[in-house]
Amino acid sequence: MLCLWQLPPRNMGDHFSELDFEAEEGSILEATKRTPLFLEVEESGCLTELGYLVGNQEENFF
Repeated sequence: MLCLWQLPPRNMGDHFSELDFEAEEGSILEATKRTPLFLEVEESGCLTELGYLVGNQEENFF
């Protein structure tokens, strides 16, 4: 199983405003549709919040 945690950049100004995160997520899912995949997207761009998501996984998840 492939495990992917996606975290968009935070506080990077307008440089990243042109990115289409939903399209990127869709592309990842399309490219891996034959591979068991756990995809979790932390949309705030906050590394602390990503840490909470990772920490909430059951023991031996990874």
